[in-house]
Amino acid sequence: MSPISPPSDGAVFISDLSVRYDGSTALDGVTARIPRGSMTAIIGPNGAGKSTLLKAVLGLEPSSGTALVFGRPVAEGMHRIAYVPQRAAVDWGFPVRVIDVVLMGAYRQTGLLGRVTPELRQHAQTCLERVGMEAFAARQIGALSGGQQQRVFLARALAQKAELYVLDEPFAGVDVATEAALISVLKSLRDEGATIIAVHHDLSTVAAYFDHVLMLNRRTVAEGPVATTFTPQIIGQTYGGTMMMAASA
Repeated sequence: MSPISPPSDGAVFISDLSVRYDGSTALDGVTARIPRGSMTAIIGPNGAGKSTLLKAVLGLEPSSGTALVFGRPVAEGMHRIAYVPQRAAVDWGFPVRVIDVVLMGAYRQTGLLGRVTPELRQHAQTCLERVGMEAFAARQIGALSGGQQQRVFLARALAQKAELYVLDEPFAGVDVATEAALISVLKSLRDEGATIIAVHHDLSTVAAYFDHVLMLNRRTVAEGPVATTFTPQIIGQTYGGTMMMAASA
């Protein structure tokens, strides 16, 4: 069988991507094409390999198969990608101010030891304003609530001026107001031409938040537009049975 050719207009192309740990299969031949300018949700049950897929695509997890970003190997396109990990993976006890966390997103412009110019500091402040956290710039990151921390990490991603935003469970453990603020920013990024990929768990909000979906359970169950892919039948196939889902507009 000849390999699938990546589309010229795609943001992320995944072909036969597999991850195995000590004989256990975390991902088994996942294939997907994420279009540019889309809001894509990765949906699946616990243990389906959703976070593992993100890390494998970004080269943070050893894998076999193919993963391309904007038609090129990921290593060649990292400057075009902003990654927001799960909050549980971050050491919130590290003594650093909010503004400094956001400035970390600009390291490609400054270098790891480069000088932070007034222009870059203003850019970081603007990113904080965009997520509603400008008043907390001098606060220690560990002193913030979970929702506030998530807003700051999105601001750090914004500081990278990326074309692809990859988020691992961005709405987990946040309050309703924070979730609304985050999805508003993400949709505005999409409307500006960026591509958004997020691991998501709340089935009742998929249709309202996203326009594209990857249904995953260690392998690709289905992938495509939400309107034609996020159906009760495919949800049942993904989760291993029939599921009732709250109706959404």
